[in-house]
Amino acid sequence: MSRMKMMDPETTQITNVVVDALLDLCSVYRASPTAKEWKATDPAVSEEEIEKRQAAWVEIREDILPVLRHRLDDLIRSLNISDWTGDANPKLLATLAAVRNLGGTLEKLRSSTNTLAVQPPPRSDHDDHHCGILKKFRLSRLLSQINELLEQHICTLFRHCIEFLKGWRSLDPHYVSDMSSSDSPVKRHDPSLSRKQVLSSSALVYQSIRSVIDWLQLDELGVLQADWQAIVDLLNTRLAKLIHRSTLPLPPKLKRPKRDGDSDQSDSNSDSNSDSDSDSDCNSDHSSHSKSDNNAPVVSADEQSQKTDASNVPNDERGQKMDASSAPNDEPAQKKTDAYSVSNNNDEQAQKKTDASNENQDDVEMEDGTREAESKPSGKKEDDDDDDGSEYSVYSSDGSGSSCSSGQSLEVPVRRAVVTLAKEVIPMAKLGRIFMMKLLRAREFYKLDEEMSSQELGWLVGRVSVVGAASNDLVEVLVRIYDEDDLDEEQLELLSDKNGTVARFFDFALLLIAFHLVPLDQKLVLSRDQPGDHLPPNHFFSAFYQLRECFTSANCSVRWGIRTFQETIFE
Repeated sequence: MSRMKMMDPETTQITNVVVDALLDLCSVYRASPTAKEWKATDPAVSEEEIEKRQAAWVEIREDILPVLRHRLDDLIRSLNISDWTGDANPKLLATLAAVRNLGGTLEKLRSSTNTLAVQPPPRSDHDDHHCGILKKFRLSRLLSQINELLEQHICTLFRHCIEFLKGWRSLDPHYVSDMSSSDSPVKRHDPSLSRKQVLSSSALVYQSIRSVIDWLQLDELGVLQADWQAIVDLLNTRLAKLIHRSTLPLPPKLKRPKRDGDSDQSDSNSDSNSDSDSDSDCNSDHSSHSKSDNNAPVVSADEQSQKTDASNVPNDERGQKMDASSAPNDEPAQKKTDAYSVSNNNDEQAQKKTDASNENQDDVEMEDGTREAESKPSGKKEDDDDDDGSEYSVYSSDGSGSSCSSGQSLEVPVRRAVVTLAKEVIPMAKLGRIFMMKLLRAREFYKLDEEMSSQELGWLVGRVSVVGAASNDLVEVLVRIYDEDDLDEEQLELLSDKNGTVARFFDFALLLIAFHLVPLDQKLVLSRDQPGDHLPPNHFFSAFYQLRECFTSANCSVRWGIRTFQETIFE
């Protein structure tokens, strides 16, 4: 950075004025909690007042917010920070003018917001069917977005601008010498960091303004879909993580001796030899007692020694064979563990691939989910080796797999059991995503009842959101158990609870959708049993009711999987 010229007193004074003006704006628009509350409602609000509030809604969307965006552009340009090759040289008079213009625009935004913040009649949220955009359901969301824009984004931008101007002022040698003579600490300033903070916060402000403008243009169905879209995006991310982890190579397995079976013939021979030893010892003891009591013939020491030596030979040979056969397995086990550790870094790539194919595969996933859910009882044999306890995982301590659950036995295959349960949960989560995506595309066939009250809108968005949120939580818990390679009873209860929530609230959501989605074409509601080949099938039945059958089957599979998971871990 080149050497900066000394500021004249007038420049320093203007800088202080600009900083003070920005501080005043921050203090004014950092709203207190009471400012967010609804004002007292006049029970006799006239139609003229309602029209005035509707006009304020339109003014915020078409006038105030676009002007605010322009005023913020003026502020950023006046700071002259876009050129990274040269020294920062703010145009202070232009900056001061931009700050004053911003103050007027922000005051206008707050005034219009306060106009909307008074509830229109009727006061009850279950009786505002005919209030249109002034329903409490919509106004509460608008006020929340404007408060977030003012308090979090714009005030943050102002604070970064203040830090930039203070830092720029501190680079003046005259100012630094004055600060040093007054024994005040001089904070070192990083011009590059200040510029990045101002530019990044301004980008967030522009994005927030654009988001509010777009939201104000939505109808009621669009408002609901905006809430659901955020849930679908999160579900896509978490589902991609679980799918990726379920395909990772598991740590090596060690065989535990089985009690019976043709494959363990050497173990059976060993057991029979051990029984022969035991019988031989018992016979020897019995012979000794018989000699003293009944004068029976005594077995000589040489004969007993020969029997003992003969019974010990197979055990030694078996031990040598086991040592020889287990040695070559060390290298493949290490390779599996290394591959598992390296592949843990591929979540982002898996997420990109999953997001790219989600929308095109929804119908295929629904069919696959149906087949998987219906065939699950017959698929239990996949994991017979784990269920009968014949195998268990061995995890290394380098992050590729922990030694085992802290509260479990060393032989408990937590991560392997998670992968098994994931085979049941993934189809369930995909069905939840299919359900949400059908609602996001519902505008092609349906519209929302225009006379829904705020209470009914809240019920609909809440019940549907619970289905997606519970699916999200179910997947997230499994990912966390897999990553930690540990499990406690609280997490197990959470798995059961979230699975039950998905099944229970899906029926509620489906009932509300059937009540409040109005088909654009009445032919879509014709019965599927209606005679006449020229009539289309019942779209709602094919889109949602058949999905319910899949949900029921998948829920049973997940419930069975959780029970098996519990038995495997806590046996």
